[in-house]
Amino acid sequence: MQQGILITQAGTLERAMQVDTLVFDGRVFNDPVLRSKASEVMQALRQRYSQDASSHPLALYILMNNDEEALGQTLMVELGLDGYFRASSGQGRTELIGQLQTDGRKVCYVGSGEDDTAEMQAALLSVVHYTPDSMASEPTGVILLGNDLQQLPHVFDLAVAFTAKQNFNLVAPIGVDLVDISTTVFLDFGLIYSVLFTYTGLLLGVANTRRSKKKSLNSIVLR
Repeated sequence: MQQGILITQAGTLERAMQVDTLVFDGRVFNDPVLRSKASEVMQALRQRYSQDASSHPLALYILMNNDEEALGQTLMVELGLDGYFRASSGQGRTELIGQLQTDGRKVCYVGSGEDDTAEMQAALLSVVHYTPDSMASEPTGVILLGNDLQQLPHVFDLAVAFTAKQNFNLVAPIGVDLVDISTTVFLDFGLIYSVLFTYTGLLLGVANTRRSKKKSLNSIVLR
């Protein structure tokens, strides 16, 4: 895991697992350095989703102002996006995100932190590229620390790893309990072995959780 991902809300990684659509605020790409590296990020996102058989097909869009049609078309081609939307007012942008989700899309909004709190709240998941303004604005799900979007694909990698750990913590004690019941009923191992099996299941869950936290501390800061 790499550093540079700030998670500010509980449940963020669970919501990240559901995302199948990313909508980028066009203002994010006003930074020429960030824009020059953005196409690599889009390719990494598509590759990540294509390798995950459990993921939905990923859709990538950009949200521009009404008077930025030409720029929207340019960025769509340059970054390899699926399309672009235009809406200038905050209400129009919020309604657009809401309509996508009404149509069945699970939207992650990648914002600039420039007066787009309503859009972030409308989306299932919100990510903001770090600026001094974004740190002072209303809490969002994820803040990317750095001068580009290179950490964005790792947010979803982190969600997959987190879910796998959670599933293991759920299944391991159940598996040990089944062995416990089987040995007690059929092999007559008795109370001592039953207690040992019970604590083995608990220790497996605790050990797995500690490993998960230790690995994640290098990439996540909870605020």
